[in-house]
Amino acid sequence: MKKDESTQLCGIFLETEDLLLVDRHLTDIMSALRCQFVTHTVRNPALGEPEDNDHHVYQTLVTILKLISRYPEVLSDGEHGGFVQDIGEHCQRLLGHDHVWIRLASCQIIFKLLSSIPPSTLAARANNQSQDSTAPSDSASDQSNDSEDDSSPSRAESQSKLSPSHASREADQSENSSGFLSVSTRSKLRSLILDHVDQIGSDQLEDLMSQVMKNLVYFAQVCY
Repeated sequence: MKKDESTQLCGIFLETEDLLLVDRHLTDIMSALRCQFVTHTVRNPALGEPEDNDHHVYQTLVTILKLISRYPEVLSDGEHGGFVQDIGEHCQRLLGHDHVWIRLASCQIIFKLLSSIPPSTLAARANNQSQDSTAPSDSASDQSNDSEDDSSPSRAESQSKLSPSHASREADQSENSSGFLSVSTRSKLRSLILDHVDQIGSDQLEDLMSQVMKNLVYFAQVCY
């Protein structure tokens, strides 16, 4: 059986009314879908790459849409953070695909992933990571205090405590160590916005333009 037919059957299975049956095999389905992206790349017609794989890519995206629509809790469940992160990164890469329907499905999945994160949460995550990367080193401070007694209660106490803002950033990074836009949030967010802007005017498919605008509205809420 071809890969695209197998993927299509997974999508049909996800639509069955027997939730208990689907629940028992959900992890297996997620693992199988994740593996489908291993060989997915943006096809280069100049190199004579076949189009047969495009249907498989599209069927994989459609099946993922069915999965996250039926099980939206997967997107916010830390247990599946790796799956969500991989799917998001692959969908962003597919925004450069030749076929408009693949770009549309990728935009739709990205919107689902974005909608699972409040814009304010994503903005705070990006700002916290930016502050951490630009924070001055404490080495100069440590050198100036070399003459102080390390056994001093006041110094020992200060070293054992974190400022509230620093503590909250560490907690946020620990909590969001996996998932969509969880690492290098600021740079990845900028890249994702530019990829969406590139879609504007690329073709006349109204559905794609509508979905791109929805995603850009979310990005505007994050930046605002």
